[in-house]
Amino acid sequence: MPDGRTHDPRQGRYIVPALARGIEVLELLAASREAVAPSDMARALGIPRSTVFRLLQTLEAYGLIGRTEHGNAFRLAAGVTRLGFAWLASGDVTVAGRAPLDGLRDRTGHSCHLAVRDGAEAVVVLRAPGKGALTGSFSVGTRVPTHASVLGRMLLMDLSDAELRALFPAEPLRAFSPQTPTTLAALKARIAEDRARGAGVSEGYFESGVSAVAAPVRDATGRIVASINATLFGGAKVTDPLVAEVKRAAAEISRALGHAEGEAAA
Repeated sequence: MPDGRTHDPRQGRYIVPALARGIEVLELLAASREAVAPSDMARALGIPRSTVFRLLQTLEAYGLIGRTEHGNAFRLAAGVTRLGFAWLASGDVTVAGRAPLDGLRDRTGHSCHLAVRDGAEAVVVLRAPGKGALTGSFSVGTRVPTHASVLGRMLLMDLSDAELRALFPAEPLRAFSPQTPTTLAALKARIAEDRARGAGVSEGYFESGVSAVAAPVRDATGRIVASINATLFGGAKVTDPLVAEVKRAAAEISRALGHAEGEAAA
């Protein structure tokens, strides 16, 4: 009879302990904005320093971590980025999105991006830089908060109230500008506006002087799997034709993923 406890997949019988420890080291370094000393890793992970030393030697040999200048602390290295970019490039949505995103850039002249959701963040996985001097600060791999950016907000449009509450359990939500919704009720109101329009519009919503239009991308099941945007700089205003162009490009990518227009996830 079920005991009501939630199964932790990390406690499975086939988990390799040494590999799991190595992943924990990588996760610790990823969460830290500064290099971490081995002694601090051992204390944070609750494992012996000798074990940490062997893990660090292995991860360093594979180019996943590197030492600081004085050799007494470690941070993530380029090998992690290489693996991450390989994952980004392998997805169906990136393959389907490349030509439509380039086409959107060519038709509008604006920098365009495609993002997927990772928890409460949107991760940029494709970029088509504009032709002008200002091409934006969103490079591939950039993470932005879903609640505070129009590119991210598109990725929340098909979530239920319960799913939104699980994603944002604490209020106030972090404010990045005076326009950022800081309560779940305010965020839901913005999402409702996006659904009615079929797109999201931002004028200085996330970054001062930067405007954007974003639209969701759906797969064959109707589920939102990505979002795209076009960004404008220097306080430029969003126009209805630009909104239509972004929605057109999002629909093109969705069709390439097997989505039939007018269908949404049940």
